[in-house]
Amino acid sequence: MPSTQYLFLFTIGSPQAFIAQARKTHDLFAGSKIISDLIDAAMVAVGKNNVIFPDANSDAKPNRFFAKIPTDIIPDGNINAFCESIETATRKAWILIVLEAYQNAKLTNGQAVIDKSLLDMLPIESCQDVLARISKIAEKQLIVFPDIFWVALPFNNDYKAKHDKLNTLLGGIKNTRKFCQLYEPAGRKCLLDGERNALFYRANDNGNKPAFMDWDKDGYCNRQIHEIKDLEAFKLNPKEALSAVSLVKRFYKSKEYSGENAFPSTAEIALMNIPKSTLESEYHKYIEGEVDYQLFYEENLNEINLRKKDVRIKNGYNLEDIRKAFNSISDNIPKQKRSKYYAIVIFDGDSFGKLWSGEGLEDDQQLERFQIELARNLHIFAQKTKTILKSPKGITVYAGGDDFLGFVNLKHLFKVMSELRVAYTDLIATPIKKEFKDSFTRSITFTAGVAIAHYKEPLSVVLGEARAAEKAAKKAFENDDKDAFSLSVLKHSGESLRCFYKWKYNDLPLTDVLGRVVTKLQDADNGFSNTFIKNIDQEFRPLMNENGKYSGGTLHLLSELNRLITRSSKKGKDNPKIGELQGCIKHIYDSNCHYNKSLENFLVSLHICDFIKRKTSDD
Repeated sequence: MPSTQYLFLFTIGSPQAFIAQARKTHDLFAGSKIISDLIDAAMVAVGKNNVIFPDANSDAKPNRFFAKIPTDIIPDGNINAFCESIETATRKAWILIVLEAYQNAKLTNGQAVIDKSLLDMLPIESCQDVLARISKIAEKQLIVFPDIFWVALPFNNDYKAKHDKLNTLLGGIKNTRKFCQLYEPAGRKCLLDGERNALFYRANDNGNKPAFMDWDKDGYCNRQIHEIKDLEAFKLNPKEALSAVSLVKRFYKSKEYSGENAFPSTAEIALMNIPKSTLESEYHKYIEGEVDYQLFYEENLNEINLRKKDVRIKNGYNLEDIRKAFNSISDNIPKQKRSKYYAIVIFDGDSFGKLWSGEGLEDDQQLERFQIELARNLHIFAQKTKTILKSPKGITVYAGGDDFLGFVNLKHLFKVMSELRVAYTDLIATPIKKEFKDSFTRSITFTAGVAIAHYKEPLSVVLGEARAAEKAAKKAFENDDKDAFSLSVLKHSGESLRCFYKWKYNDLPLTDVLGRVVTKLQDADNGFSNTFIKNIDQEFRPLMNENGKYSGGTLHLLSELNRLITRSSKKGKDNPKIGELQGCIKHIYDSNCHYNKSLENFLVSLHICDFIKRKTSDD
């Protein structure tokens, strides 16, 4: 029987690296949105009605898609030419994004203007020939981005076998790492990506070009180094120098976040527990222009910083007036502390590749229908995440496929984590099990990594910590079906903390329990001091071995904990909340012991609860 269809797998390489190359939250958002836009363009080229994964209606798309292509839409039956046209459409979409970004940057230097003729050079049949025809270094950097891989296989009734072979072939292609080599002279690298030479810069405060831009004795690069002077939309910091690709990220604009409604900074996210309208109205009383949320922190209110940011104070006011006004904001809104910390939450599905390939599905003939249902449910979940994580709780960077990344205001962290985990079960796991009933036996879960950090901590460091926490949680529970989370704290002092837990123990979510501990520490009247945490640590840390294990009796430890909790009650031993807190602490401890985690892990989790309390409470 002749083939009537092809299975097609298309992916953009190294998306996490591209997204993570960020100094501002906007860079992070733009990186993920650009990848999504490019995948969307490829899906349009193949025909969205032919796409199986992800759901074609998804706003945020992962770096790959899987489709079933009927032969009647392939011109002359030439599948290679058809697939190459999909790659070409993707590269053209990238160049169109480039042209718009460079227009936003208002570059006027003839050397810096990107030529539309780049569109006519696609597809890249011979990469080095195309590079040889381009004289501008910026265009050379842009033309070789991104790395694209695809595989197509004909199939009849062997969907499962060809699906698995397709993934194997794509893995082999990616392992060979065929790419278009760009040769650049030695020079200063981009501050975002660290890979390409920096070509665009903002002058120092004195108006001079940074000294590090003077390199290459032949003047090869000096002739093509360009100053960014228009800073109205997305500012470059003094001395900041970017490559052509990174400049696209910095000046990328979306319909959702542009102008005054720009993607929030880490400082704005840390302050989201205070009404935005209050902050904006107070800011505009004294300062002109768009709100810079870092200025609500006193350490940034100085003449040097204001001059660096080109901040203009309104007539009749001075710095001291602004300090007094901004310091009184929290006083007028009880229990809303100006925290300097926020959180990044990142997660993906546990063993999702195996799940997608039908692991746990007893009937291989149902694989295609299973994948379509899974993609649809993932889309529904992604939509739900945007209603869960929005101001004042935080903001979603992307929720595409089985991946999620979002910024969370510290006050709402445990509530957001609980809501996301419940939504994942209700909107993905439960519907799949209901649809396929007894023919599907596998659990559908995800593991999350959370990094809590100071708003001035380099974004790349915080994102890296969140990813490291996620991987650590997967490894910590790799023999227990994963389904866990890890909490990391990066203190501004340099100290770090990290703990791991399963999402549930005895059907009670650990995030809910940890949240209750924080709430009880925050209660000014019926709450508790943190002395029980400090004392239990001081008493039992000397009794732990080098691996953080404690071999003494559990009954003895819990008895001492109960005694210390009672003593730490702000209302004395008659406090009705004592039993509740003791129950929460015991549940956390029992969960820790059940999965054979160290006493160190348990103590760190209590310290993290205390840290969150201190950074979100006034007392």
